[in-house]
Amino acid sequence: MAGFCEDVHLVTCLGSKNSHEEFIRAHLKSNITTRFFHRNDSSTIVKRRYVDQAFLSKMFEVCFLDESALPPQIERDLYAYLKSALRKYDLVLVADYGHGFFSQRMIHLLCENSRFLAVNTQTNSANAGYNLITKYPHADYICIDEPEMRLACHDRNGDLRILIEQTAGKLGSKRTAVTRGHLGSLTHEGNDRFYETPVFSSKIVDRIGAGDAYLSITAPCVAAGMPMDLVGFIGNAVGALAVRIVGNRSAVEPVPLFKFITALLK
Repeated sequence: MAGFCEDVHLVTCLGSKNSHEEFIRAHLKSNITTRFFHRNDSSTIVKRRYVDQAFLSKMFEVCFLDESALPPQIERDLYAYLKSALRKYDLVLVADYGHGFFSQRMIHLLCENSRFLAVNTQTNSANAGYNLITKYPHADYICIDEPEMRLACHDRNGDLRILIEQTAGKLGSKRTAVTRGHLGSLTHEGNDRFYETPVFSSKIVDRIGAGDAYLSITAPCVAAGMPMDLVGFIGNAVGALAVRIVGNRSAVEPVPLFKFITALLK
Protein backbone atom coordinates (compact mmCIF):
# COMPACT_ATOMS: atom_id res chain seq x y z
CA MET A 1 0.00 0.00 0.00
CA ALA A 2 2.81 2.37 0.86
CA GLY A 3 3.93 2.51 -2.77
CA PHE A 4 0.50 3.77 -3.86
CA CYS A 5 -0.76 5.78 -0.87
CA GLU A 6 0.89 8.88 0.52
CA ASP A 7 0.36 8.15 4.21
CA VAL A 8 -0.06 4.67 5.70
CA HIS A 9 -0.50 3.81 9.38
CA LEU A 10 0.14 0.26 10.58
CA VAL A 11 -1.50 -0.94 13.80
CA THR A 12 -0.64 -4.41 15.07
CA CYS A 13 0.57 -6.39 18.06
CA LEU A 14 4.05 -7.81 18.65
CA GLY A 15 5.27 -10.15 21.35
CA SER A 16 7.79 -8.86 23.87
CA LYS A 17 9.69 -12.15 23.62
CA ASN A 18 11.48 -12.46 20.28
CA SER A 19 9.68 -9.38 19.02
CA HIS A 20 11.60 -9.12 15.69
CA GLU A 21 10.74 -5.42 15.83
CA GLU A 22 14.04 -4.28 14.31
CA PHE A 23 13.55 -6.64 11.37
CA ILE A 24 9.99 -5.40 10.84
CA ARG A 25 10.91 -1.72 10.99
CA ALA A 26 13.84 -2.27 8.61
CA HIS A 27 11.42 -3.56 5.96
CA LEU A 28 8.86 -0.73 6.14
CA LYS A 29 8.81 2.24 3.79
CA SER A 30 9.45 5.70 5.19
CA ASN A 31 5.81 6.82 4.71
CA ILE A 32 4.52 4.13 7.10
CA THR A 33 3.75 5.25 10.66
CA THR A 34 3.59 2.39 13.15
CA ARG A 35 1.62 1.86 16.33
CA PHE A 36 2.82 -1.38 17.89
CA PHE A 37 1.19 -2.89 20.95
CA HIS A 38 3.32 -5.37 22.88
CA ARG A 39 2.03 -8.38 24.77
CA ASN A 40 4.37 -9.72 27.44
CA ASP A 41 2.97 -13.25 27.49
CA SER A 42 4.12 -14.34 24.03
CA SER A 43 6.46 -13.80 21.10
CA THR A 44 5.74 -12.19 17.73
CA ILE A 45 4.06 -14.58 15.29
CA VAL A 46 6.52 -16.31 12.98
CA LYS A 47 5.52 -18.66 10.17
CA ARG A 48 8.51 -20.59 8.91
CA ARG A 49 8.06 -22.26 5.54
CA TYR A 50 10.31 -25.03 4.29
CA VAL A 51 10.50 -25.09 0.51
CA ASP A 52 12.03 -27.25 -2.15
CA GLN A 53 15.15 -25.40 -3.29
CA ALA A 54 14.82 -26.27 -6.96
CA PHE A 55 11.20 -25.21 -7.56
CA LEU A 56 10.41 -23.20 -4.39
CA SER A 57 7.34 -25.34 -3.70
CA LYS A 58 6.30 -25.40 -0.03
CA MET A 59 6.88 -28.76 1.64
CA PHE A 60 5.58 -27.86 5.10
CA GLU A 61 5.27 -24.98 7.55
CA VAL A 62 6.03 -24.47 11.23
CA CYS A 63 4.08 -21.73 13.03
CA PHE A 64 5.23 -20.03 16.23
CA LEU A 65 2.15 -18.28 17.58
CA ASP A 66 -0.13 -17.82 20.54
CA GLU A 67 -3.74 -17.90 19.34
CA SER A 68 -5.24 -16.79 22.64
CA ALA A 69 -7.09 -13.47 22.86
CA LEU A 70 -5.17 -10.31 23.66
CA PRO A 71 -4.56 -9.70 27.38
CA PRO A 72 -7.39 -7.52 28.78
CA GLN A 73 -5.21 -4.43 29.31
CA ILE A 74 -3.77 -4.61 25.78
CA GLU A 75 -7.27 -5.04 24.38
CA ARG A 76 -8.50 -1.99 26.28
CA ASP A 77 -5.55 0.13 25.13
CA LEU A 78 -6.01 -0.98 21.52
CA TYR A 79 -9.75 -0.31 21.65
CA ALA A 80 -9.21 3.19 23.06
CA TYR A 81 -6.59 3.98 20.43
CA LEU A 82 -8.75 2.83 17.54
CA LYS A 83 -11.82 4.61 18.86
CA SER A 84 -9.91 7.90 18.82
CA ALA A 85 -8.21 7.30 15.45
CA LEU A 86 -10.53 5.48 13.04
CA ARG A 87 -12.51 8.49 11.81
CA LYS A 88 -9.30 10.21 10.66
CA TYR A 89 -8.68 7.74 7.85
CA ASP A 90 -10.09 7.60 4.32
CA LEU A 91 -9.64 3.83 4.32
CA VAL A 92 -9.34 1.25 7.09
CA LEU A 93 -8.02 -2.06 5.80
CA VAL A 94 -8.39 -5.09 8.06
CA ALA A 95 -6.12 -8.05 7.32
CA ASP A 96 -7.52 -10.65 9.71
CA TYR A 97 -5.45 -13.85 9.80
CA GLY A 98 -7.46 -15.40 12.63
CA HIS A 99 -4.80 -15.37 15.35
CA GLY A 100 -6.62 -13.62 18.20
CA PHE A 101 -5.95 -9.94 17.49
CA PHE A 102 -9.55 -9.02 16.63
CA SER A 103 -12.05 -9.55 19.43
CA GLN A 104 -15.77 -9.30 18.64
CA ARG A 105 -15.81 -5.97 20.48
CA MET A 106 -12.98 -4.72 18.28
CA ILE A 107 -14.73 -5.91 15.13
CA HIS A 108 -17.90 -3.99 15.99
CA LEU A 109 -15.82 -0.86 16.66
CA LEU A 110 -14.17 -1.16 13.24
CA CYS A 111 -17.49 -1.73 11.49
CA GLU A 112 -19.24 1.18 13.21
CA ASN A 113 -16.50 3.82 13.12
CA SER A 114 -14.59 3.36 9.84
CA ARG A 115 -15.39 5.79 7.03
CA PHE A 116 -14.58 3.04 4.52
CA LEU A 117 -13.82 -0.50 5.70
CA ALA A 118 -12.08 -3.11 3.54
CA VAL A 119 -11.84 -6.61 5.04
CA ASN A 120 -10.00 -9.81 4.30
CA THR A 121 -10.44 -12.80 6.62
CA GLN A 122 -7.90 -15.45 5.74
CA THR A 123 -8.43 -19.15 6.15
CA ASN A 124 -5.08 -20.82 6.74
CA SER A 125 -3.56 -23.94 8.30
CA ALA A 126 -3.18 -22.20 11.67
CA ASN A 127 -6.81 -21.08 12.13
CA ALA A 128 -8.38 -24.29 10.79
CA GLY A 129 -11.26 -22.59 8.97
CA TYR A 130 -12.72 -20.78 12.00
CA ASN A 131 -11.90 -17.34 10.61
CA LEU A 132 -14.83 -16.44 8.34
CA ILE A 133 -15.88 -13.14 6.76
CA THR A 134 -19.34 -13.53 8.32
CA LYS A 135 -18.00 -12.60 11.76
CA TYR A 136 -17.96 -9.00 10.49
CA PRO A 137 -21.44 -7.40 10.61
CA HIS A 138 -20.49 -4.82 7.99
CA ALA A 139 -17.83 -4.11 5.37
CA ASP A 140 -17.70 -1.68 2.47
CA TYR A 141 -15.34 -3.92 0.48
CA ILE A 142 -14.83 -7.67 0.87
CA CYS A 143 -11.77 -9.31 -0.68
CA ILE A 144 -11.32 -13.06 -0.12
CA ASP A 145 -10.57 -16.13 -2.19
CA GLU A 146 -13.10 -18.65 -3.47
CA PRO A 147 -12.54 -21.33 -0.78
CA GLU A 148 -12.98 -18.64 1.90
CA MET A 149 -16.25 -17.53 0.31
CA ARG A 150 -17.50 -21.11 0.12
CA LEU A 151 -16.54 -21.81 3.73
CA ALA A 152 -18.41 -18.69 4.86
CA CYS A 153 -21.52 -19.95 3.06
CA HIS A 154 -21.03 -23.64 3.99
CA ASP A 155 -21.43 -24.46 0.30
CA ARG A 156 -18.79 -26.39 -1.62
CA ASN A 157 -20.40 -26.62 -5.04
CA GLY A 158 -23.05 -23.91 -5.34
CA ASP A 159 -23.11 -21.05 -7.84
CA LEU A 160 -20.34 -18.67 -6.73
CA ARG A 161 -22.28 -15.61 -7.90
CA ILE A 162 -25.22 -16.50 -5.67
CA LEU A 163 -22.87 -17.04 -2.72
CA ILE A 164 -21.26 -13.64 -3.31
CA GLU A 165 -24.66 -11.93 -3.42
CA GLN A 166 -25.76 -13.66 -0.21
CA THR A 167 -22.58 -12.72 1.66
CA ALA A 168 -22.54 -9.15 0.36
CA GLY A 169 -26.19 -8.79 1.42
CA LYS A 170 -25.47 -10.01 4.96
CA LEU A 171 -22.58 -7.58 5.36
CA GLY A 172 -24.14 -4.66 3.51
CA SER A 173 -21.15 -4.68 1.18
CA LYS A 174 -21.56 -2.94 -2.18
CA ARG A 175 -18.21 -4.14 -3.55
CA THR A 176 -16.72 -7.66 -3.46
CA ALA A 177 -13.71 -9.33 -5.04
CA VAL A 178 -13.14 -13.09 -5.02
CA THR A 179 -9.76 -14.35 -6.22
CA ARG A 180 -9.80 -17.76 -7.91
CA GLY A 181 -6.19 -18.75 -8.55
CA HIS A 182 -5.67 -19.95 -12.13
CA LEU A 183 -9.28 -18.95 -12.92
CA GLY A 184 -8.55 -15.25 -12.34
CA SER A 185 -10.98 -13.24 -10.24
CA LEU A 186 -14.67 -12.39 -9.99
CA THR A 187 -15.70 -8.92 -8.85
CA HIS A 188 -19.16 -7.71 -7.92
CA GLU A 189 -20.93 -4.45 -7.26
CA GLY A 190 -24.55 -3.60 -6.52
CA ASN A 191 -27.49 -4.47 -8.78
CA ASP A 192 -26.18 -7.92 -9.74
CA ARG A 193 -23.22 -6.67 -11.74
CA PHE A 194 -20.41 -9.23 -12.03
CA TYR A 195 -17.10 -8.99 -13.86
CA GLU A 196 -14.82 -11.92 -14.65
CA THR A 197 -11.15 -11.15 -15.17
CA PRO A 198 -8.77 -13.80 -16.52
CA VAL A 199 -5.40 -14.57 -14.97
CA PHE A 200 -2.50 -12.57 -16.43
CA SER A 201 0.31 -14.70 -15.00
CA SER A 202 2.65 -16.14 -17.61
CA LYS A 203 5.38 -16.97 -15.09
CA ILE A 204 4.75 -18.26 -11.56
CA VAL A 205 7.63 -18.39 -9.11
CA ASP A 206 5.79 -18.31 -5.78
CA ARG A 207 2.10 -17.73 -5.02
CA ILE A 208 2.68 -16.70 -1.38
CA GLY A 209 1.53 -13.13 -0.78
CA ALA A 210 -0.32 -12.72 -4.10
CA GLY A 211 -3.72 -12.44 -2.41
CA ASP A 212 -2.37 -9.90 0.09
CA ALA A 213 -0.96 -7.82 -2.77
CA TYR A 214 -4.32 -7.96 -4.58
CA LEU A 215 -6.11 -6.77 -1.44
CA SER A 216 -3.60 -4.03 -0.61
CA ILE A 217 -3.76 -2.29 -3.96
CA THR A 218 -7.41 -2.86 -4.88
CA ALA A 219 -8.74 -1.58 -1.53
CA PRO A 220 -7.60 2.04 -2.16
CA CYS A 221 -8.96 1.74 -5.70
CA VAL A 222 -12.39 0.71 -4.42
CA ALA A 223 -12.34 3.41 -1.73
CA ALA A 224 -11.57 5.96 -4.45
CA GLY A 225 -14.68 4.88 -6.37
CA MET A 226 -13.20 2.94 -9.27
CA PRO A 227 -15.66 0.61 -11.08
CA MET A 228 -15.24 -3.05 -10.19
CA ASP A 229 -14.37 -4.21 -13.71
CA LEU A 230 -11.34 -1.92 -13.55
CA VAL A 231 -10.57 -3.05 -9.98
CA GLY A 232 -10.52 -6.69 -11.12
CA PHE A 233 -8.19 -5.81 -14.00
CA ILE A 234 -5.78 -3.93 -11.74
CA GLY A 235 -5.93 -6.65 -9.07
CA ASN A 236 -5.06 -9.42 -11.51
CA ALA A 237 -2.20 -7.35 -12.91
CA VAL A 238 -0.90 -6.93 -9.34
CA GLY A 239 -1.29 -10.67 -8.75
CA ALA A 240 0.64 -11.47 -11.95
CA LEU A 241 3.58 -9.43 -10.65
CA ALA A 242 3.30 -10.78 -7.10
CA VAL A 243 3.65 -14.42 -8.17
CA ARG A 244 7.04 -13.55 -9.69
CA ILE A 245 8.35 -12.58 -6.22
CA VAL A 246 9.65 -15.16 -3.74
CA GLY A 247 7.53 -14.89 -0.59
CA ASN A 248 7.30 -11.27 0.51
CA ARG A 249 10.89 -10.47 -0.41
CA SER A 250 9.74 -7.25 -2.10
CA ALA A 251 6.51 -5.41 -2.80
CA VAL A 252 4.72 -4.75 -6.07
CA GLU A 253 5.79 -1.20 -6.93
CA PRO A 254 3.93 1.40 -9.03
CA VAL A 255 6.35 1.71 -11.96
CA PRO A 256 6.56 -2.04 -12.75
CA LEU A 257 2.77 -2.26 -12.40
CA PHE A 258 2.20 0.66 -14.78
CA LYS A 259 4.60 -0.87 -17.31
CA PHE A 260 2.91 -4.26 -17.03
CA ILE A 261 -0.53 -2.76 -17.59
CA THR A 262 0.75 -0.74 -20.57
CA ALA A 263 2.16 -3.95 -22.10
CA LEU A 264 -1.17 -5.75 -21.55
CA LEU A 265 -3.10 -3.01 -23.33
CA LYS A 266 -0.87 -2.90 -26.40
